[in-house]
This record gives sequence, structure tokens and C-alpha cells, in this order.
Amino acid sequence: MRGVGITCAAPTLRAGGPGERERTMNKSGLIEIVARNLGSGTSKAQAERAVNAVLAGMSAALRRDRSISLSGFGTFEVRARKGRLLRNPRTGAPMRVRPGKRVAFKAGKTLKGLL
Repeated sequence: MRGVGITCAAPTLRAGGPGERERTMNKSGLIEIVARNLGSGTSKAQAERAVNAVLAGMSAALRRDRSISLSGFGTFEVRARKGRLLRNPRTGAPMRVRPGKRVAFKAGKTLKGLL
């Protein structure tokens, strides 16, 4: 698997604001933080385009089975999942689960240090 290497500085995002108390950040919360961190001249629409561009690039790389390494943040990679045989909990009948792929994330050293 070939990787896409991207180096980024240590995270300096300033969170806070309306979604600070929530435990899960959604896309609109991320857009607000990006707009705030890019400065007063950046609109939410511009921040949304930036977030969408990053997510589209990451999705395209993962679709091509490439890993994405963000230095200090972590690595996203596609992993194969084997097919397996399970049992339906209601009926007890055997069920086959087909092999597939999934995205895995491994946190980098800097991110681990922040947690």
C-alpha cells in the first residue's frame, strides 16, 4: 500500500463556542473551528469548501487503497476484513458475512500526548 504523506504542525485549534460541551464533533462544528482558526477574513462558506476538499481528497486516496499519514496526528489506512460465519441471534441460523474492506485509524504520537 502506498501512502500519502502530509506533514502538519502540532494541533493549535481553538475549540470552544457553541459545541464545546458536546462529546461528538460533527462536520458543521469542524467547519466553525476551521473558519475561526483561519481568521476573521474567512467565511463559513470558504471554511466549508476547505473541509470538503480535504475530505474528498482523503476519500479518493482511501478508495485507491492508499494510506494517509498526517504527521503528529495519525494514519488512516484501508484494511481487509475476512469473510466469516455468524449465527442469527433470534433464529440461531448460520449467516455468512462477505469479506470486505474497512478504514482504520492509528493515532500519532503528538495526538496521543494530547489525550
